[in-house]
Amino acid sequence: MSSNLFVPPKLVGHRIAASENGPIEAALYEYLLAGNGLFVRAKRREFAVSLPVCIRKIVGLTNQTVGISWTTRSKIPASLWSEILQHGQKTHTSSRFKEEVYLIYWDKLLGAWRWRASGRDSNWASTIADDSLPEYAECCIELHTHPPGALNFSAADDRDELGKFRIFAILIDVHDKPKIRFRCGVYEHLVPIPAAWVGEMPGGILDLNEIDALVGDVVVNEIDLSFANAGVVPKEHNKLRIIQVGAGGTGSFAALATARFLYELKESGKAAKMLIIDPDVVEAGNIPRSNFCAAEIGSFKAQTLATRIALAWGLECGYANERFDAEAHLKQSSGDYRNLTVIVGCVDNHLARREMHLAVEKHQGYRSDDAANIWWIDGGNGRFSGQVLIGSNAKPIKAAKLFVGSSICRSLPAPSLVHPELLTDLEKATRPITQVSCPDRVRLGEQSLNVNQRVAVEIGEMLSAMFLTRNLRRFATYFDLETGTSRSLYCTPDQIESATRRKR
Repeated sequence: MSSNLFVPPKLVGHRIAASENGPIEAALYEYLLAGNGLFVRAKRREFAVSLPVCIRKIVGLTNQTVGISWTTRSKIPASLWSEILQHGQKTHTSSRFKEEVYLIYWDKLLGAWRWRASGRDSNWASTIADDSLPEYAECCIELHTHPPGALNFSAADDRDELGKFRIFAILIDVHDKPKIRFRCGVYEHLVPIPAAWVGEMPGGILDLNEIDALVGDVVVNEIDLSFANAGVVPKEHNKLRIIQVGAGGTGSFAALATARFLYELKESGKAAKMLIIDPDVVEAGNIPRSNFCAAEIGSFKAQTLATRIALAWGLECGYANERFDAEAHLKQSSGDYRNLTVIVGCVDNHLARREMHLAVEKHQGYRSDDAANIWWIDGGNGRFSGQVLIGSNAKPIKAAKLFVGSSICRSLPAPSLVHPELLTDLEKATRPITQVSCPDRVRLGEQSLNVNQRVAVEIGEMLSAMFLTRNLRRFATYFDLETGTSRSLYCTPDQIESATRRKR
């Protein structure tokens, strides 16, 4: 008596290679041990894939071919990628960037590759594919755009893409030198693949996986390059508020640098305002070291700069002719959780810095996604040297927790954690009995005439990189005018740990 029992295929198979490129028999995927290593193989309507899990030479077994075999008539043409790039460029400007998702699928009726935008709940650093669309079930490639500089798949991407069998891609820097990175997801495996396996790329789009393969080593000059492009991404906000503390040597130049930045921000459609705080008045000795003129002698520094900025740039700029007080001055900006505050410190004393440290520590109010509500940029200088630091955490925290994946930095240690001496009066023991003003130090040759301007430039550049170009990748910059050198500390876990560990 014959048997007609149906034997279903295994969901997950385990095989040893007996011949090159044998058929894939498992329903989901299979592991194949071959002469050149261990491979995961799977097939779907559009393609079959063979990807390396572990590359090892195993004597006596047949080698396995690596790659994607397309069952459609063609790979994805360059014209389709060009259409997606153009859509990404037109949908969101570089200054108002939001992530977008694109579904790429084979249209059986037309016999051609098609695409559809499907992002929802999009913001600067995340988006979700609309899985209610019929194209979502049909697509074999899921691509989403990334913020400028975010060159790697994030941890959130990993979570979303594990368990699926399709090709994934990220498109980065859509408005300037666009780049693309592909990987193939085979359920529990996410394996990088070259763009050439997927289709023809139009001129001008760089394949990051190909570049990585050419570079090889991911560690250069002791910087972990997997985090080298981690950009500081501030929280989504409706209005930015800059509170500048200090309007003297550095502050008088920083205020104008900040005003230029705010003007550009306003032109891009972002709401912003500024508050300058300083109790002092302009004196004859402040000229020309500070950014004041003889006609302004006797006027309050903060009020003078705020008036200049409001009249020259048409910006919303307030002033307070008093010392900075965290309770009084931050209370004005804490009413709306969608506001973002940046405190810019341009002072030369530890008491004012203690107040700024207190402001960050007490009024931070972190959101559920650990995005900071208050950032602190601190500028300081010596005779010929200076430093500018940026941060938001006043309490020690493991560096790895400051990142979302390896491409987005949501928070940084406060300047007072990188340099605790900022909160102490270390100069008291060496300070002369007769006080010498900063202008007198310039005339005596004890301080460079341009050191304050250099600090102001670095402050303005950090603000511009963080909010305009969105490519801020450093949290500390040091310079020396006498030797003409400068160096920075970058947003990698190792450099953050090193900068804070030695200070504890």
